[in-house]
Amino acid sequence: MIDPDRVRNIVNEVVQAPIGAVDLLLAASEIATIAAERFREEAQTIRCQLGAERARELAMNEVAEAIAKLQDAAGPAVHGYNQLLRDDDEAGIPSIE
Repeated sequence: MIDPDRVRNIVNEVVQAPIGAVDLLLAASEIATIAAERFREEAQTIRCQLGAERARELAMNEVAEAIAKLQDAAGPAVHGYNQLLRDDDEAGIPSIE
């Protein structure tokens, strides 16, 4: 069901594309939203295909790792957002990372 090489190739294609940071963030947020909704819709079908034990393993490993990566990505995105909003007179103030 999971093809790590395919996932890696998709990621490499996107990362290597000539796209700016803002466009990449906007695309990634759209893709993450679509993927999360599709995952929610297909979760029961996936569970039926894999069986309860393998579905639980998938949830506790690959899916948990994916969710952790999404959570970890929020911090740098919010930091960049705050940098864009910073007033010019705050330029020398160190930010909390």
